[in-house]
Amino acid sequence: MEFQSFSEGLTISDIEPKPPSIDGTKIIIQRHGEYQRSEESAAPGSLTEKASRDAQEHAQKLVETLLASVPPEEKDTVDFLVLASDTHFRDKQNYGQRSMETAKAVVSGVKDVLQSNGISEDHLLNTNRGFHGSPEPRPTKQIREPKMFRESPSFVEALKKKYGDEGLGFWAAFESDLEEKTRKEMGAEGPWEMAERLARYIDVLARFSRDYHKRNPGRRLVIWAVSHYDLISPYTKRYLLSQKKEDYLPVEYRAGIGIDVDSSGKATTTISGQQKTVPGRYFNTSKD
Repeated sequence: MEFQSFSEGLTISDIEPKPPSIDGTKIIIQRHGEYQRSEESAAPGSLTEKASRDAQEHAQKLVETLLASVPPEEKDTVDFLVLASDTHFRDKQNYGQRSMETAKAVVSGVKDVLQSNGISEDHLLNTNRGFHGSPEPRPTKQIREPKMFRESPSFVEALKKKYGDEGLGFWAAFESDLEEKTRKEMGAEGPWEMAERLARYIDVLARFSRDYHKRNPGRRLVIWAVSHYDLISPYTKRYLLSQKKEDYLPVEYRAGIGIDVDSSGKATTTISGQQKTVPGRYFNTSKD
């Protein structure tokens, strides 16, 4: 089968460096960087050296631009929290974690910008002792790659047998849900279930940010979560663009969406220059 493509898909520029407002939140859902796909490589599943550098440089530029848009006297009102999928490549503990490694590069980029602006590292909540933080990105199982590899290997094998070994045909069949009946019989997660999984997690982040601002009035919060194409594409198709499963929405490495939540809870994102309202249990979706 052939996918119907939506424009150029999601690009890095779709994550705009727009700062959150006072008592507002910016939620970034980003795809990991380029990684070593071959199990014969020196570090299977890990980012390439260039991808790690690019991820750190991108984070630096985004945070620098974001802070530059905040009044000088309010730069120290911005807090950051970095999260990541804890997926290991091929589900092997000794293989790389492409999302976690990308998020580590993001943490390094955030730290560099805070330091260069004379802002305390406590504004990176991952390392803030009062927040019970850790110097590492927070590992997050809710934004892992497709669950079928861990929970439904029989369905993976059925797809491989019919469409080939994880090539274009394999993924086109999965993303379009061509084997929906078989998938459901085997209890495997499908693309729309993955979209719902990310939607539920964005609700978790929205609830967290609402509570954070209640406890810390006058702050700005940036939540930066590094995940996978397999979650970001179906979520965007289903909840933001009202597309079909068979529509192909590419997400380039380190691309994603930036959700801007104002102090009233209204959430919007911009895709290819078009602003979209983001639905969610803890978002204000009322009309102005």
